[in-house]
Amino acid sequence: MKVVREAGDPRWMPFLRAHELAFNAELHLHATGQRRVECLPPDGPAHGAGWFLTWADAEAGEWNLAHPFGPPEAYHAFLPLFPANSEFHLLIPRADLATFRELHPVQTAEELIWHVDPVAPDDLPDPPGLPPIPEGYEFRSVTEDPTLSVLSGEPGIVPRSYLMKDETIVALIRVTHVTRGTVEIYIETVAGQRDRGLATVLLGRTMQGFRLSGRRLVYVTSAGNLASRRVAQKVGLVTYQILGRCPFRR
Repeated sequence: MKVVREAGDPRWMPFLRAHELAFNAELHLHATGQRRVECLPPDGPAHGAGWFLTWADAEAGEWNLAHPFGPPEAYHAFLPLFPANSEFHLLIPRADLATFRELHPVQTAEELIWHVDPVAPDDLPDPPGLPPIPEGYEFRSVTEDPTLSVLSGEPGIVPRSYLMKDETIVALIRVTHVTRGTVEIYIETVAGQRDRGLATVLLGRTMQGFRLSGRRLVYVTSAGNLASRRVAQKVGLVTYQILGRCPFRR
């Protein structure tokens, strides 16, 4: 895995590190340089309110994201600082939405739920046996991924894990963001192989490795994706953040 030194704007990094669970993606992308991340206003953390903007490849169908911090009355005041004529998807905490809508009418396209492993790395229980691989399937993993930059060289993070059937990938887990204390993952099971517990098996196996690396698993799902939410529940993940995704253009 590619190892990089933690860098970034010194005004932002202490704030992002102090709020690592809430801003794990922004911390990873800003520190590794994989995406352009900026803070509006630039000294927002010093004043207790603002937005972290993450620029994406719009031509590839990705969304520019804007994640606020502080009270909604305060971060709402910085909307005029957003780049003109560029669409951003505001990630508004559910608890703030009613107040925010009174100040600026927005529509919620969906709710996103952040799940986390409740077991702290320094309070690990005796590891249980790994979930057995279903008959007829094979477990494989990739230990090197040049497309993934991480913040430290500690072992224990497997960038990609698969379940194979007849030499074809039927389920996968891919690491998307890594910080000093978290690992965020993406899960996918191909059509025709769902509802067989494959994602649960994969997640149960990889989560133990993440714990041993000293990091907590983070998994983001849409509120409408009940199957993914069930997978999170089955392996013991708990909800810690719910954000409404609201398209916005200044």
